[in-house]
Amino acid sequence: MPLNLRSSHALTMLVFAFTVGCGASGVSENVSRPNDPPARPASESGTSQIGPVSSALVGPDEMPRSGEALVLEGIVTQRVPSQATVRVKLALPSGVQLVEGSSDQRLPPTFAPRTDAVRFVIRPTEIPDEDVILTVDLRGDGFGYHAEHRYRFGRKEPVPGAVLRDGPSPQLNGKDLGPSVRVAR
Repeated sequence: MPLNLRSSHALTMLVFAFTVGCGASGVSENVSRPNDPPARPASESGTSQIGPVSSALVGPDEMPRSGEALVLEGIVTQRVPSQATVRVKLALPSGVQLVEGSSDQRLPPTFAPRTDAVRFVIRPTEIPDEDVILTVDLRGDGFGYHAEHRYRFGRKEPVPGAVLRDGPSPQLNGKDLGPSVRVAR
């Protein structure tokens, strides 16, 4: 059966097969990085390396001083070609201003796997109680990606409260299932 190259899906798959067959690394060489790169992702929980798209927010670990400029980077990795546009939005809490970069950006479609680094420079006039939130959205025919990453200004990630297993121990078919969790109504 001949391959119909007029179909955008067939062309995308052909480019993907060629890229994978040639051993492309999946990282674009023209990614701009700040001179002083931040240490690690601000949210470890949101940096999944599984799937065709992943993202992270990278920033300094230590608590900044009021008035000090901070460099944050939104990292978006697309492992497969996509004709969809990626939307990257940065929401700032009160008391924080955006010094460099745009709070709402669109990354163009990609015809090969690549990684983009979106650079933001922010300056808190005071250290806020709320977080900076980076939202990454990608919508295409039959698929989508949505992620939210937080920068906490050096504050620790909140720990969810422990579940208290103080309810009755139900039994099923003669087996004790252990203490249950009481649910408040």
